[in-house]
Formats: sequence, C-alpha cells, structure tokens
Amino acid sequence: MRDKPEENLTFGQPREQLAEKERSDAPVQEETGSSPSRPQQEPDATPKTDAVKQNETSETNSFTPPSSASPRHSTEQAFRIKDQFEDLNTIHQTLGRKKAKPSNTPVLGAGLPDHSSDPATSIRRENDLQDFFRNLDIVKIMRGVYRRFWIALACAFGLMMILLSATRHLQGGFSYTAQAKIIYTNPSQKQIDSQGSSFMLRPLSEDTLLDMLLSPDNITSLEQFTGFEPLEQSISYDSQRKSDIITLQVNDMPDEKTAIQAVNKLAEIIISSNAKFYRDLASAAYEQYHTQRENVEKELKAATEAVENFQRKNELLELNTQYENYFSSKTAAADRLSVARVAHEGLLVRINNYEKMIADLPDEILDEAQEDNPLKRRISNAEAALLQARIQYAADNPKIQRQEKELEELRKMLQSGTFDETRERTYISNPLKGQLEGELMKLRSEEQVAAQQVAALQNDLDKLNAHFQKLPGLEKEYARLLEKRSTLDASYKQLKASEESAHATMTASLSDFRLFSSATSAEPGGSSLLGRVIPIAGFVFGFFGGIAIILLIELLDGKIRTLHQLEKAYDAPCLASIVEIPNFEQYDAYELLLPSTREISDRLNVLLRGKKAKMFGFASSLDDEGKSIISFNLARYYSSLNLRVLFVSFDTKSNPCLPDLADTAWPQMGLEDYLSDQAELSDMLLTVHGVDVVRVNQMRSDLLDLAKGPSMPRLRDLLCSSYDLIITEIPSVLDNPLAGTVSAFQDELIYVIASPVSDRKLVDAGLEFLEDRGLAPRALVFNKVNPYYLEDVRQQRVIRSLPDQRGLIAGLFDRVQKSKESAPEFMEPVPGESQEHTTEPEAPSFSQKTAPEEIKETPGFEEMSEEEELSFIEWMNKSKKHNQPSEEEPGTHEKRT
Repeated sequence: MRDKPEENLTFGQPREQLAEKERSDAPVQEETGSSPSRPQQEPDATPKTDAVKQNETSETNSFTPPSSASPRHSTEQAFRIKDQFEDLNTIHQTLGRKKAKPSNTPVLGAGLPDHSSDPATSIRRENDLQDFFRNLDIVKIMRGVYRRFWIALACAFGLMMILLSATRHLQGGFSYTAQAKIIYTNPSQKQIDSQGSSFMLRPLSEDTLLDMLLSPDNITSLEQFTGFEPLEQSISYDSQRKSDIITLQVNDMPDEKTAIQAVNKLAEIIISSNAKFYRDLASAAYEQYHTQRENVEKELKAATEAVENFQRKNELLELNTQYENYFSSKTAAADRLSVARVAHEGLLVRINNYEKMIADLPDEILDEAQEDNPLKRRISNAEAALLQARIQYAADNPKIQRQEKELEELRKMLQSGTFDETRERTYISNPLKGQLEGELMKLRSEEQVAAQQVAALQNDLDKLNAHFQKLPGLEKEYARLLEKRSTLDASYKQLKASEESAHATMTASLSDFRLFSSATSAEPGGSSLLGRVIPIAGFVFGFFGGIAIILLIELLDGKIRTLHQLEKAYDAPCLASIVEIPNFEQYDAYELLLPSTREISDRLNVLLRGKKAKMFGFASSLDDEGKSIISFNLARYYSSLNLRVLFVSFDTKSNPCLPDLADTAWPQMGLEDYLSDQAELSDMLLTVHGVDVVRVNQMRSDLLDLAKGPSMPRLRDLLCSSYDLIITEIPSVLDNPLAGTVSAFQDELIYVIASPVSDRKLVDAGLEFLEDRGLAPRALVFNKVNPYYLEDVRQQRVIRSLPDQRGLIAGLFDRVQKSKESAPEFMEPVPGESQEHTTEPEAPSFSQKTAPEEIKETPGFEEMSEEEELSFIEWMNKSKKHNQPSEEEPGTHEKRT
C-alpha cells in the first residue's frame, strides 16, 4: 500500500511554489541531520566544483519545517506516485573529471572522513548468562529437532538392533524353526510359442499345485538331504487366499544352520519337481510331433516331384507367370501390328499426294540463266555513265538530266514487258518434277516393305493365340497338384513349429514357483520375556537419547538461524529475510529477489524518513554471504524506477551479476586507476541491465593508501552530483582492511548476514571492526535462511512455487538467448523503449524530508481510475524524455559493448 506524503514535502513540487514557500517561512532553516556513518569533508580536501556546491545548496534549502498536516481522510485530490518524479529532469548528468592534478596533501589519509569523534552506537546486545533461558528461541529449537529428526530414529533403531543381537544369548530352547518364501507366478500358459505352432501346455491350478507341495517324493528327497526321518510332521506351509506368496516352514531342527539349509532345500526341491513335471509333458509331446513331421515330410517331397514333372512335360512355369507372359506378348504384338499398319497407311497417303503434285507440274520451264537481253545491258551502261557524269559535273548539268531521263525510259520499257514478247526465249525440262518422281519411287519401295511387315506381325499374333488354346486345361490339372503340395507344406510347417515349440519348452524353466526369499536365520522354539522387552526398551531409550543429542546440538549452534535470534542479538531493523534456494544460479536472480528488493526499498523509505542519503554500502563479515547479488539487484530495481543509479564494487571476488574481468567487453580501467589519477570516470563506466557500474579490477598493494588519499573525496562528490543513488559493494570486513575505509564514505551501511556462513562471533567481530572506526550499520539483511527456520510466509510461498516459477524464468532465459544472437551482451537499453518494471512501487525519497506524523493511505496502482492511469502513462513517457541523455551530449558516460 502506498502512502500519501504531507503537504510540506518539497520533493516533486514546482520551483515557483517552492520559492513562494521559502519567502513565507522563517529565515532560520533547520539543517537536516546526517547518519552517524556519513563522512565529513576535511578542510584540506579538494574543493568541490560549482555544480556540486549549487546542487548541495539547492538540496539544503529545499527542506522546510513541517507544517500542520491535513486530515487523514480529506477531500483533496489523491496523491499519485508519479508526482514524486515530476522534476527528475533537474538531475545533473554525469560529469567528466578534468585533467588530474597532483594533490596538495602530502600525508596519506588526509581526505578520509574522520569518524573517530562520532558517537558509534553499537547495535550489538550484550547477553549475560542469566538471560540465556530468556533468549531461547523455542521455535528455532523445535524446527531444528524436526530438521534433524533422523538422528533420533537412527539412534533408536541402532540401539534396538544392538540389544536384539545381545538378547539372542538369553533366549532358550533346543529346536529351531526356519522359514523360506516362494511365490506362485500364475502363468496363463507354459509353452514357448513359435509361429504356426499348435502345441499347448496348460498349467495346473493353484489348488492342485498346493496339494503337490508336500508330495511323498518331495518329503523323501528332503529326508535324504538332512538324514532325519520322518519329516512329514515337521514340514508345513502357509498360503493366504489373496496372496501368491507361500511360506514354507521346517520345524524341530537341532541347530540354526541345519534349519536354514533344510527349508532352503525344501524350496529348491518343490521348484525343481514342479519344473520336472512340465518338462516330462513337453518331452512326450516333442516325440509325437517329431514322428508326424517325418511322415508329412516324405509326402511333401513326393508332391513336389509330381509338380516338377508336370512342368517339364508341358514346358510350363507357374500359371500366373504363363498368363502374364501370354497377355504381355499378345499386347506387345498387337501394339507392333497397329504401329506397322499406321506406318503403311501413312506411306500410301504420301504416295497419293506425290502423284497429284507431279501431275500438276509442267514438263518444261523458262531458263533465265541463258537469256540474252540487250535492254538490261543498255540500262546497266546507262547507270554507269550516269554515275561517271555525277562525279564530273554538277547536279543541275543538262547532260546529267538527259541521262537520267533516258535511264527512266529504259526502266519503264523493261517493266512494261513489250520488249519480251519479241525476244527469243530458252526452255529446259522441269527439274522439280524429276526430283518428285524419284521421291515417289522411293516411297513405293518403302510401302512394299511396310506391307510385308504388317503381314508378318499378323502371322505372329495368330501363332500366339493358337499356342495358348490348351492353357485352361493344363491350368486345372496344375492347380490340383499345387493344392496338394500346399496342403502338405502347411501341415509340415505346423508340425515343425509345434516340434520346435515343444523342444524349446522342454529345455526352458517351467516351474510355477520362484524363490521369493530364502531363509537367512532360524528362530528358536521358545523365547523369554526379557528377550522381548530389552529391544523395545533400547528403541525408546535410543529415541529419547537422539532427541537429547539434537537439543544439545541446537543449544550449542553458534549460527543465527531465525529472525528471532537476529532481533535478540542485534539492535538494528532487519530489512528482509531471504530464503536459501538450492541451485540458485539456475534461476533469474532479479526475478527471484524482486519481492525482497521491494521489501528492502519499502522499509528503507520508513527507516530513512526525513534524512538525506545517496550512498548505501553493503557489507558482511565474510565472503559468499550474498551481498554482491543483493546489492546489484537492488540497484537494478531502483534503476527500473527511472532513477540514475550507480553500482560501485570494491570487492575483487567474482560477482555473478556482472561480466567476468576476462570478458573483452569489460573496460580495462578500474577504480584503482582513477584513484591513481590514470583514468577518468567515463573510462570506468559500463551499463549492465540499465545500471551504471564501476569496480575494482585488481586488488593492488597500494589500493588502501589510494583510498585514503584526496582522490576518494573527489570521486564521492562527483558521483553524488551525477547520480540519484549510489550502491556500494564493500569487501568482507574480516578479510580486507579496505572495508573500513570504503565504509567511512557511505551515507548508510547495510550489513548482510548469511545464516549458514557467519556465526555470532564472526558477525560481532565484523561489527566491532566498524565500531572502532566510528561506524555502525543502519539495518541488516538476513540472507540464505534455511527453509526449516523460515518465519516469513511470503518467502515460504516462494519456495513452494519455485517449480512453477522455473518455467517462467526458463522462458525469460530463452528470450534472452534469442536476443543475444542479434545483439551484443550486456547492451544498455535503447532510448525511447520502455524498461522492465517501470510500474513498480515508488522509489525511496533519498533527498526529501517528510513530517514525522502519520502517513496517509492512498489507493495503489490496482485502484487507479482510467484517467489516472492514462495520466500516469503520459507522465512516464515525459519523464523518460527528460532523463534520457541526447546522443550529442558531451557529458554522457555510457558505453556500448
């Protein structure tokens, strides 16, 4: 549920309204108190830039004393979360540091904030021996008993077995009884089937088999094995009505070994005798099938010889083949005859056409090659003379005109044809007619050949029809022979398959019983009361002894298991309890920790109400307590709320949320380079999931001295002026002395305690290290809580719904994998596109001061009207345009990998 701020809050109000409010207020401003862990600027530190001073002045002047609060249920317009972020466009962009200059401070640690005089309030609670029972966590102890309940059971059964073996010597009696169990397999058939077999061996009924268990032959075989007679009264069996298990029992044996061997031998005799009974039946059937198969084989051989003789005599193969050959040959002959007839008729048509063409052609034609035409010679001479005259004279020369007229008259005379009527002509015989007559003779010869081919094909077709006239009669006789052979062949195959089935059945295991469990021990004929009571007493004593051991383990356990223990041990609020999830690396850490990051954000809002804090440090006593994952995902969550967030990592251990240092996309410059004046801020930045990241790449030997130098305060001022929120990952307190220096520069410290990693002594040692430097954590995060000790119902729901969430996270992984194929890894979001979780709950007001009065309740996102929802979407788009830097902006620091 989202709370409505008071009217006197300046965060998100227009500047004109703020100016009027400042003029109306008292001249004396109340200075906002800082956290005990907020660093103080030393006099000899590097001066701040004008932009940083102006930003700090505006932040200080923006806070006014709280006025009277309006009624809780007023009629004014409901407050919306978007009102908090209307003026986010006033946030300064990331500044690039000018050229590095040597520091004027000669002494190391001159720029380090001094907390030695600050009152370091310890969050550790001193527990005396008299408070031991009062601080006991009964719930934790009971859940520990449930967790280690197997110890109690192991102690109970172990002690019972030990005492049971010890009481064997106290049990009396001279006879031993042993039991073995066989199982009735209840087969539907006994034979091994072969294809086409008619052999069938039906099994005996269960009642018949039970009557045959204690047959005289079986008892005689057991008497010969044991050497004891008679045994008929010492052998019994027990068979339940609805069970297939039969219990065999042998009594009155002189010792345990003989009883065990006797009952196991009895089970073996029963199984082997039952198998022998079926084997004898299969052997008799095999002999019968073998004799019948030999007789049928002889008859089949004679029938096969009769079929072969008939085929040789009549020159026949299979009838189907003969019919197929006949029809295929007849069809082929008819096709060839049809083709030959068509060709012959075509030749006749061509011969007729040639005869008509020859009759229409003339016998002689005019020979123009031998023609002597003087008019054409005269035209040719005139054209030559005209050409010569045009070369010598002009175009309008009378001589040329006269020759042109003469040439024109000659051409008209040639075209008129009057000259040809009186001229002598030469005629020759027509060559085309002679050529056609030659072709005609050739066609007539081809026609004769085609006629002979048609006659030959017709003769072949007649012979083929005559050859197959006797085929139907032969077919009947041949079918009778084939039917006899096929009948004998089917009988032979059936007998052979039955013979094989009987032989296979005869050699197989045919018993209706199988050994279920053999006897491994024998019981004496009688037992004392003490032998029965001692194992039970041992079980009870072992059970309660195991419970006592579990209670002792829980009382001596130095780990912090429950939230109740954490509250009793430390005087600091717990922001969240995060459950320990097996195979955490297989899931999407951000999606899995999203409820916890929201809870941390909401509780920080309440915890830091009225205080300014931009730098949050996450520390822990040891490594692998989860501060890397929690701090980065919290930064990612705040980044999704359209805040400028920077993640600073002073821990050189691998952070699973960040790319490895071996990745070529990671910049080579780190914080150690900046502190040694070898890099700029823009050289260190990289955007991972929308969060700007800077980190220490190498743990240099002089890193602690560099952190105590003047470059560290300059870096802090630069980052505070460029970002809304800075989340710092601090190295482990007990492993790295750099942790104290880095913690001194943080506005607030959050201490991460992992339940299975750090115990009470280690956590106290880490807190004492910070307290010696005047520092104290503001809050705690309880991480990796064992599900057995979990008290948060919401975290229990996370564990129960984890398999369902895995499908969703796997789908997200698939989409991310597809996007990696077309885009580089760790690419920052494209401007203009909506980012994840832009509709998350409100971000904490890190730079605003709220009244200490009761916060009013307002409807959340789920209760907004349509107009409010449209207005909120419009505001979100507008705020994105204000906060996204332009491509030409010189101060931008983001890089694309």
